[in-house]
Amino acid sequence: MNTAKVQSPKLEGGEKKQPTIMFTPRVNAEGKKQRLDPNATKPYSQGVAPPFGPDRASSKPMPDVNVNGTACLVHGTMPEFVEGAIKDGHLGSAYRREGPTGNYSRDADKRGGGGLAVYTRAVGTEHTKWQAMGYGVGSNENKVQLILSPEILNKPNHTWRASSTDNMGKAPGVLPADLADVKNGKKDGWDLWAKQSERGRNQAFNETVKAQPKGGFAENNEQMHWEKIPLQDSLKGAVCTSQSSFDTLMKIPGATRKSDTEGTIPMGEKHVPVIFASKDTSLLGALKRAGIANDSNQVG
Repeated sequence: MNTAKVQSPKLEGGEKKQPTIMFTPRVNAEGKKQRLDPNATKPYSQGVAPPFGPDRASSKPMPDVNVNGTACLVHGTMPEFVEGAIKDGHLGSAYRREGPTGNYSRDADKRGGGGLAVYTRAVGTEHTKWQAMGYGVGSNENKVQLILSPEILNKPNHTWRASSTDNMGKAPGVLPADLADVKNGKKDGWDLWAKQSERGRNQAFNETVKAQPKGGFAENNEQMHWEKIPLQDSLKGAVCTSQSSFDTLMKIPGATRKSDTEGTIPMGEKHVPVIFASKDTSLLGALKRAGIANDSNQVG
């Protein structure tokens, strides 16, 4: 991995601007940096995704990602943003939207690798007490919980990392010494994403979705997806917990209102179900009643 000091990106053929995020896209998995195009517009590309960190238990079998024990991934967002995501066909990272000199709300997004991610939370098939409006960032009754198939985790070339806790914008495996290296210009967000091993990621995820004593679960778990999540095959539903958010989704061109609590929104040639549920009702129960999840609490 290239650990040379990170320089401020130089914009070709134009004025040099000071970046607001410590990240330079790479052209290969060895970490060679690319020069930034001053004429680039959003969506901004993050370049080649980083590799995994070293596996310190490589002699042992690699644990598979427990997709069968996962009901779904959820991503909370403002209802006004759903139409744009559908048009783009992706959920995108802050960098995909803001680029190298944009506005980032958290310091960890700028210095810890968080601005390069789309965040989801994982719900296990046994997590029947998970509330419909979700938990943590992206959760309140006026937001929409987008329901994603966990099959995205096994897609080739889909880069993601996992933690059973909320890392507050930092990539998993990042230590204070790594953040000091970022501050000193020796590393950037790409390097931080290259800290977690595949084994560490899979173990953290599997710990997240397993059944917990007395029906508990890790409500602040997170998955960080590199740059974007394609929605065409992944978006399986949307859960609204306020009348206003449901009404906003029903105004999307091509949406269909079936009743006061059910409708659909378009995703390519598909019609994705939308439901309006009480904020503290069981998410899995609501998904099953709407036919979004099967009898085993799995979203297709």
